[in-house]
Amino acid sequence: MKVKLRPHIKKLIKFLKENSGKKVNHTARELSTIFNTKYGTLGFWLKRFNVKTRGRIINPICKRGHDKRITGKYPRGQCKACVRTYVCNWKTNNRDHARNTYLKRIFGISLDDYNFLFNKQKKRCAICKINQNKLHRRDKRNNSLYVDHDHRTGKVRGLLCVDCNRGLGSFRDCIENLKNAIKYLR
Repeated sequence: MKVKLRPHIKKLIKFLKENSGKKVNHTARELSTIFNTKYGTLGFWLKRFNVKTRGRIINPICKRGHDKRITGKYPRGQCKACVRTYVCNWKTNNRDHARNTYLKRIFGISLDDYNFLFNKQKKRCAICKINQNKLHRRDKRNNSLYVDHDHRTGKVRGLLCVDCNRGLGSFRDCIENLKNAIKYLR
């Protein structure tokens, strides 16, 4: 089955056939504007016809063989899948740094502050006093204690187990709702 090409791609192919194996006096960005094509698509055709441009040639294929035009464009010649793999590997190899960055960004505390609270609470939940070693998580990730904070002020209150943290969240941090729940249980 023969693919029907758009007129601007036909013009581009004609230009590239004429200049096959040569170096043209245009950058790839200029050529994409002249022939009204996408930057990544142009890179594919330049490589196919072995045409050199001023500046670097755009390579639509990443180092591992993935097509960057389909999966997105990222720096260092990587596609979206390659970047995702790199980030996962980096987080696995740099757990403390990744955790510290997360705690600072979300709660405004460092990993040292978290460890201070953790030791101050004797490695236990602030509400139910269950030890961290006895925690179990259904999703099989690390069983660390959650940082509890006031959603209005952002102030960190302590560290909670998953059940206590969800419970407080269900009551929307409202003391009246908690009092009503206590009355209901009695």
